[in-house]
Amino acid sequence: NYDFSKKTEWQSSYFYNEVITALDRSTFRQNFINDGDFFTEEKQVQESRSKNHRFNFNLKHKIDSSQNLIFRGNIGFNDGNVMNNSERLTLNTERNPENNSLRDNTSDGNQLNLSGTLIYRKRFQRKGRTFSSSLSVSDRDNDQEAFINSINSFFDPDPLFAFEDTINQSQFQNTKTTNYNLRLNYTEPLAKGFFLGLSASHRNN
Repeated sequence: NYDFSKKTEWQSSYFYNEVITALDRSTFRQNFINDGDFFTEEKQVQESRSKNHRFNFNLKHKIDSSQNLIFRGNIGFNDGNVMNNSERLTLNTERNPENNSLRDNTSDGNQLNLSGTLIYRKRFQRKGRTFSSSLSVSDRDNDQEAFINSINSFFDPDPLFAFEDTINQSQFQNTKTTNYNLRLNYTEPLAKGFFLGLSASHRNN
């Protein structure tokens, strides 16, 4: 917190956190069917990381005894990625391989959030008569990308029937949104305990 003068005050805060997770798993399954058993071996390695930054601030300015301005802002940034590798092998009753699957998937993304609100308040000489206005603007920018790679192998004693299926995909996405909201309020006292309130607003969403 900081006071620029007797009429102007500044308040702010900053928040940061980081989360990292890791998974290393091996699985063996035996499946029983009428024609005989078959077996599945699977290995998976997964890692993920995310970072979050958030900065908030309030700026208050007292114009005079009847008027004041308040500006509230927020800045947020998120960044993260995920890596997922796996291998799955299926064996028949004689423990010979029937198919094998290798997967290597990664994704990255970040998001920037900006928002601000400007508030003006005015008290008139007549008790209860007030006017206020506020303008809020927010902007969000989101970038995502993902890469999907896999190799699926199918085995057969006859090489003519053995084959592989490969998948390589790249996915990219960007979304950007901007919103605003304007609001006006007026209060007029009519009698003791009775007030007339008028308001108007406009927004783009």
